[in-house]
Amino acid sequence: MIKAKTILKYKAKTRGQLVEQAQKLVNAFVRNRDAINDRSDFVCISCGKYKPKHQCNAGHYFSRSTYPSVRFDLDNIHGQCIQCNLHQHGNLIPCRANLIKKNR
Repeated sequence: MIKAKTILKYKAKTRGQLVEQAQKLVNAFVRNRDAINDRSDFVCISCGKYKPKHQCNAGHYFSRSTYPSVRFDLDNIHGQCIQCNLHQHGNLIPCRANLIKKNR
């Protein structure tokens, strides 16, 4: 049974605040899931380069804003370097190819 204290903790927050909090938790999970070498490095799903964990973003293949129904879908979110995720807008062509390889 959920305690009244827990309900009050979340009742004071807006929907947007709760969604943002959930997104942070999901992103942290993805970074840990996709980490290698004792959780200190990762391989970018787009460019395939080894990068240190602090350069890892949780990249969405289908964007959060355009496809809100898959915002928290773990099959849609993968470790992506900052360069690919932010500066190359997901670098989607190699990302797609690597997603297909990953799911075989």
